[in-house]
Formats: sequence, C-alpha cells, structure tokens
Amino acid sequence: MADAKLSAITELTAHAGSDALYIVDSMTGTPVSRRISITNLFSLTAGEVIVLDSGSAAAPSVGWTNTGFYESSADTVNLSLGGTSQWSWGGGVVTSVWTMRADTSTSWQLSSSTSSATAPTLVPHRGSTTTGIGGVSGTVSVITGGTNAITVSAAQASTFAGVVVLTAGSAAAPSIGWTDTGFLESAADQIGVSLGGTEQWTWGGGVVTSVWTLLAQTVQSWRLDSSVASTTNPTLIPHRQSNDTGIGGNYPNILSLITAGVEAINIDANQLVSLDKTTQDAAFINFKATADGDATSAISTNTTSGSTTHHIQIELNGTTAWIACSTTDPS
Repeated sequence: MADAKLSAITELTAHAGSDALYIVDSMTGTPVSRRISITNLFSLTAGEVIVLDSGSAAAPSVGWTNTGFYESSADTVNLSLGGTSQWSWGGGVVTSVWTMRADTSTSWQLSSSTSSATAPTLVPHRGSTTTGIGGVSGTVSVITGGTNAITVSAAQASTFAGVVVLTAGSAAAPSIGWTDTGFLESAADQIGVSLGGTEQWTWGGGVVTSVWTLLAQTVQSWRLDSSVASTTNPTLIPHRQSNDTGIGGNYPNILSLITAGVEAINIDANQLVSLDKTTQDAAFINFKATADGDATSAISTNTTSGSTTHHIQIELNGTTAWIACSTTDPS
C-alpha cells in the first residue's frame, strides 16, 4: 500500500466490531505497533474504568449532541433533554422539572407544576389532573375538581369546605371519636354518645336521654340523678351534696317531696295532698284562699303529734276561730 495522506483515505461510515485500528502498545516502555479491533478497544478488563469529562446540559458527557447524561456537580448526575437539565440525581434526592406519570392512563401522575390549595401535584388518576393532593407550605389540601375540599394546617387543624358524610358507627366503634368512645348515629335522625363502648347519651326526637347522672359544676347546685325515682328516692335534687333530698315519685302521676330520704309531701293524680307526720313532732300546713275578696283569708291546720288536741284554724276577714277536734289523728 502506497503512502497516502489521512484525508485521502476512503472514510469508513459503517464500522463493525471486527474492524481494526492502529495502536502503539507500551508507550512508557518499548513501543510496539499493534492493531486492535473496535470490540476489544471498548471492552474493559476487571478494575478498568472509563473516566469521562463532566459535560454540561448543552453538551452532555454521554448521549446525543445536547441530550444525555452529565455531571452537574460532585456526585450529582443530570439528564439533559434538548440542552436543558430535566432530571437530577444527587444527595439521596431525585429532582425533576417534568411531570411523572404511570404508563396506565387511569393511574397516578406527579405534576411538576406549582402546588397550591387548588392545584394538586399528587394526582391519583391522571385523567383528572385537577383532583388530588396539593397545598402551600406547611399545609395539605385535598382538592376535587380544582376546589379545596379539606385543608390540614401546620397545627394539625382540619377545615372542611363541604359536608362530611360519615358511616353510622356503633357504640363499640363510633364514627367520630377515639376507639370505643365518641359519637355515632344510633338510629335515623338520632345521635348517640358512646363511652367505653356503651351508649350513654342519646339525642333524638326532641329528647335527650342519659344513663348517667347530671351534675352542676358548682357542688352547692343541682343534680339530676339517673336512678329509679320513688317516694323515698329523689331524682331532681336542688343541692347535689344532699342526694336524698329533692323531688321523686312513683308511676303513674305520683309526685313526692322528699327530705333526708323520707317522703314529706305526696301529691297524687287527683291533686290530693298528703303529709307525713310520723317522724315529726309537728306538721303545719297553711292553705291560702280568698274569701269575699279578702286576700288575707286562710284556712290552716295545726297538729301536734302525741297531744290530745288537734286544731283547725279558720281566719276570715281578720277574725280567727279555732275548732277543736278529737284526739284521733285527723289525717
């Protein structure tokens, strides 16, 4: 082969792995001319590496003109597309300026747009890009159709823009609350309060029902007892420290005024009033009445237990008259 300039040699435009190149072996020792195939030239032995130039977004180290991979900084690899960095891997973080999405059109999408209270970036169904999770710094927003439905603040306070529809729940597992304690829908249009898995309060039909006793915060004030009412057990108690004094009664239509667990006054369904004098030395009842327009007129009884005389006092128009009765107890 005659000597020729390199530019005069025919260019090889389609090479194969078996094509050979001229190479000088051992330049630091005794140089020897050798040939090497393209396959062997780019085959590395154990421990050998190819060290590339860092490159740039416009001219990546590995790739195609302005598209490929380059080292943007120490230990950080970037992917350039069309001369612009689109992805970055470094410091345990993958950064992307592009939207990511599942190959399936009905699956997820991660949007690279700016997140806001109405613009979701985490989209569960890529066909509905205005529905998903978004928010501003420090908050999370649940967004449907581009509208903020639920916002959770940095203080973990939740704000609901619409109506929250809950399952009915049960006393053992209330819809709102803590494990077995909270609120439930015990029946249609009826709210129950469960404590420890047992329904204790019910609101419904204009009635509040409780299996617990109600107390005023002040110890000298009222108590509404949930025990069984009787003529000796009050359930309406004006002073909560006196649990045996107040209003009780029997079904049907018996009302009892009770002191210290004893029925003092009984009013029956016919409005007849009975007094209990068995534990008192004296009982006095004064029935106010108006006679002939005189508001001071009255009929009174004065009974002394154990005495031989019972009196009835009749006072009309300021004049008092006493009627003595037999020693038999007039009650």
